[in-house]
Amino acid sequence: MDTSTWEAWIDSPGCFAVLERCAATVSRKIKPLNLSSRQWPYEDNRELAAEIWAFLKEKKEGSLPPDLLRLLQNADWSRFAGYLSTLFINHALDRLRTREMSPWHALYRRVRQVLSNADGIHYKAGREAAFYSWESGEDRPVIPPVDATPRDWPDPGMKPAESVTQVNLISLSKTFERLLVERTGVHGWVPVRSFVNFLGTLFPELLESYREVPLPDGDAPRPGGPYLAPPSDPGLTAEEAAALADLAPLAEQFVKGIDVKKRAVLHLKYGMDLSLEEMARRLGYKGPSGPLYQLTLAEDALRGFCSLWPGLSPEDLDQNLFGEFVVRVLDLCKSAVEGRSDPMKEDETEPSDE
Repeated sequence: MDTSTWEAWIDSPGCFAVLERCAATVSRKIKPLNLSSRQWPYEDNRELAAEIWAFLKEKKEGSLPPDLLRLLQNADWSRFAGYLSTLFINHALDRLRTREMSPWHALYRRVRQVLSNADGIHYKAGREAAFYSWESGEDRPVIPPVDATPRDWPDPGMKPAESVTQVNLISLSKTFERLLVERTGVHGWVPVRSFVNFLGTLFPELLESYREVPLPDGDAPRPGGPYLAPPSDPGLTAEEAAALADLAPLAEQFVKGIDVKKRAVLHLKYGMDLSLEEMARRLGYKGPSGPLYQLTLAEDALRGFCSLWPGLSPEDLDQNLFGEFVVRVLDLCKSAVEGRSDPMKEDETEPSDE
């Protein structure tokens, strides 16, 4: 098996056997997310290994971490499988997050990710919209939108694909705010929606394949809600779509994917604010390590599940929406401990207190 370069290894006969081991690791890590067959369509590890192979084949030689190739060359199969499985899962989840959005929504998400983490930019997000400004001051008005054609904006001097890099998005956001202030005379907050529309005006290629796609499993957003976009607007933003969708099916999907122990510890910790010692007594554990183990697994599962949904994922978290989602989850988990007379026994896989 030639491991001198990525390209040589990917095309070597022994590659697929290694990727099947990676696929088994991916399957184990992805299981707590409780994805539907539409979201995760791979029937077995051989099919998943083929997808991982395609993922690597699309990568350029220098785009993969050098440590990964070193692990391969050293035949450190366990660490290699763990490292590659993490890379592939992140890639798969990111693709899953954006494929349910139109190109406009995907661009909106990208802009929010960049602006919310950029130095020098003041950023705030609420349930109705997100805003940014290069000027300081919380109590300022929202700058109204300006109708314009591509000819009204200056030539950005870059290609469409270049416009969505972090450096260029930050630069363009500053240019757009300056132009808005010049045209309206208002110093205030710039709606991220307006900036995305500006990008679509300058680079129509970014939005050429616009189309509406329902959320997974038929959970399509319903009309109405606290914010209604004007007819000329491309549509609901990603987090607005999530906010307008009923959170109950999402909460039920998550709770069905975790066992009764994890439901119980979530309720006792976040619903009743019990200490680990009190949780251990209530659930029949010898000590606090039992509920702590289950709580860690439950929180990891919740993080992974939320990472799939706009408005709930860390990159574009809407605190109000997330809070409502957690309330629904805790209501469903409450039944896991109410009415139980039998203590829950510790699993052999859990750490035990001496």
